[in-house]
Amino acid sequence: MRYWMMQLFLASRDEGTLLERLPPSQSREQYLRGIFSREIRFEYYRHPYVFKPFVFPEVEQLAAVIAKESTVTVAGPPEEAFAAHQISDWETANILLNPSPEIQQAAVQNAFGNPTAIFRKLIEHINDTNPSAPWVIAVNPVTIREQFWSAAERNRGHIAEIDLSFAVPNIWGGQSETEKALREFKEQNNAQEVEVKIKNRDGRLQPDSQRMRDAVDYVTRGGGTAQLRDESQATVYSSDTEENAVTTAVEPDVPIQEADIAAIRYLIKRLFGVG
Repeated sequence: MRYWMMQLFLASRDEGTLLERLPPSQSREQYLRGIFSREIRFEYYRHPYVFKPFVFPEVEQLAAVIAKESTVTVAGPPEEAFAAHQISDWETANILLNPSPEIQQAAVQNAFGNPTAIFRKLIEHINDTNPSAPWVIAVNPVTIREQFWSAAERNRGHIAEIDLSFAVPNIWGGQSETEKALREFKEQNNAQEVEVKIKNRDGRLQPDSQRMRDAVDYVTRGGGTAQLRDESQATVYSSDTEENAVTTAVEPDVPIQEADIAAIRYLIKRLFGVG
């Protein structure tokens, strides 16, 4: 099965307040390890989901599943005249997380639904239910850079809007104009996220410039999201869709709840290239 690769960003909630000069109570890595070490129940489109971690002390990375509940109808025993019964059934998707300061990535198995949308809902739930936590988390998929430019070329002369959303930089330390501007928004305005809309109602936007290439490079590394829209406002490119995501195939692919340490190490090596 394939795993979608995602980038985590953690922004301090204390910046811009009187507490910003104090050292954080937890590092980013400590916060990720703590928050993902416990079971979390949340909803997505009114369906119950559960994030459940599994502990493997032999490795530094984190292993878990997201489980989705549904109901199935089964026949009862002969003494009940095979009467129909509804019982709970849970599908699971593996999640591997690397919380190290240099990486802070997640790999989510494409077992059901849209992995980015479901994982984002979990992150949104974590942020909403931990308002006093030192960090707020953002997550974006790592995407294929060439897919953006292919879509831009296919729709040349019909691009009416480019929507870009950026997580503020805190891990790469890059020096592109995009990263410098985002760092300034963070340091001077306490931004956690920056959104940019570029419009030309006649569909004559020209995406190919150095500034746009810097922005797309940042987004495709997992630093944000991008959309292209035509004159009818139809989305002709989205970084959140499956065809644009960087995915990694894993075979054999054992469910985390059934995996031994050898299987976990294989997953970590295959997905993050470490271990």
